[in-house]
Amino acid sequence: AENEGQKRRVIGVSLATADFLEKPMPCQPKYYPLRSRGLSPASSVARPGLKIGALKRFFYPNCLSYGMADSMNVERLKYVIWAVDMNRAVAFYVKVFGGTVLKQNEIISEVAIAGSIIGIHGGGEGGRTWTGLSLQVPDVIAGAAEIVAAGGQLVREPQPENGEPPHLAMCVDSEGNEIMLTRKRSQAFMPA
Repeated sequence: AENEGQKRRVIGVSLATADFLEKPMPCQPKYYPLRSRGLSPASSVARPGLKIGALKRFFYPNCLSYGMADSMNVERLKYVIWAVDMNRAVAFYVKVFGGTVLKQNEIISEVAIAGSIIGIHGGGEGGRTWTGLSLQVPDVIAGAAEIVAAGGQLVREPQPENGEPPHLAMCVDSEGNEIMLTRKRSQAFMPA
């Protein structure tokens, strides 16, 4: 009661006197007050070495997400790239990577590839654009040849490294977006 309304520093996080631990969380069907476990919010938060997320997981064990109830609910992840010609871009990702069209119109299209979604936004300028998009394939040499055959470009030839087959090919899709093809490397050749 003496500390009510004051702020505490807990592992670099400033918070009101751990009131959140006394409130039910949406992901918790039952309410477990701290006092029923012989603890008080102040003594729990003041214990050195305990992180807030760990406290929430301890007091609300039925929560399955690591972010807990105070995190944003992400429904899906989509990586967006630009296209000059929407039909050509969608056809490229469907043909080369076996994508499935989820949505297609002139403004935005969505293609599912390996459980992920690539959003393709119309209005691109066609210039070379670095995306950071990386697609892992079993053979980067064969993959790069498929990209070129579908209207893309090979920017950097895949090179063997440390006696292992090539693991990286730098490419450009049909719309000027730079993409990488990667191959999973064996543990023996992983950098230390």
